Amino acid sequence: MNLDDILAELNEHAPNYRFGTLQDIRVKERGLQRRHQHPFPKTSQGEAFAYHVGGRKELQFNIGKDNGLLRWGIAISLEPSQYFPDVTVLYPNLRKLSAFLETHGDYLYKRGFEMWHSTGRREKRTRSPNRAPQRVTDDLYRSETFIFVGKQAPFEAFDPGRVLDDFDLLLPIYEFVEFKPDGATPALYEPRGFVFEPDPPAAADDRPATTTATRAGGVSQVSLRHTKLQSILKSELLSEGAQVGTELPDGRGRCIDLVARRDHGLEFYEIKTDATSRLAIRHAIGQLLEYAYWPAAIRPSRLFVVSEQPLDAEAAEYLRTLEAETGLSICYRQVIADR
Repeated sequence: MNLDDILAELNEHAPNYRFGTLQDIRVKERGLQRRHQHPFPKTSQGEAFAYHVGGRKELQFNIGKDNGLLRWGIAISLEPSQYFPDVTVLYPNLRKLSAFLETHGDYLYKRGFEMWHSTGRREKRTRSPNRAPQRVTDDLYRSETFIFVGKQAPFEAFDPGRVLDDFDLLLPIYEFVEFKPDGATPALYEPRGFVFEPDPPAAADDRPATTTATRAGGVSQVSLRHTKLQSILKSELLSEGAQVGTELPDGRGRCIDLVARRDHGLEFYEIKTDATSRLAIRHAIGQLLEYAYWPAAIRPSRLFVVSEQPLDAEAAEYLRTLEAETGLSICYRQVIADR
């Protein structure tokens, strides 16, 4: 199966998905006089990639060949051309995409989406490793940059339903970036209250700290240090008589690393693998407060920053000062993994 065949199948099945309304959305929002019949051009014209009709100057739905695999997702191309010489007009779109990924990248990552970028002219492009979707760094706002968020799979594993389901999930991001005001963050999930669900009984996790893991059909290096700490913490809490749930949805599109239920109530734990307790506290506090205090959030009895690093005197004093002056009580728990 080649790219032309894949595009033809996507065009054929698109009317059964919300993504099939993409060209209707463009006609309405841009005041276009003509609606294109299909989301994608009929052929790739020998190219190794394709994007939706009209997508050159937009956040584009992109599908193509990538290191021998099929890729699909959303992209912004800052590659200038004869007909599009000033790519800086896409910088506001990129800033909006970046803001979304900074807030909701974890939601996409847990659903198999990854992010990568390439720089330089086509014949001399340098490609980054795959990573979790995250803020677009300032150095990427320049000509000849291509930024992609999506998935990969072997060509022979192509499933039009899988790709179109993913495009349906990504469509609100396209609408936000292209047509909505800043701050009008799209909802990719159905908001609901937090529900505590303890993990089912399982064997101990003896996985190594790092491995080569397959995600979304592609191969990437994934650190399992976080998972190892999570497993050890879970075992410790279970031995203390708590009920434990891991990766529980907070009801607003994010997942809490670990939740423990004791007689006095729920405890939220955020695990960080930073090199110091200060950095772990810095990176965990914002997430913990969002889990606990965002509108309609459930109020846990205690919040915990979890790290391998010992709590030094200055960090301990910082937490005491935080509690004394704001009333926020945030605890610190050290978990030591075998090295």
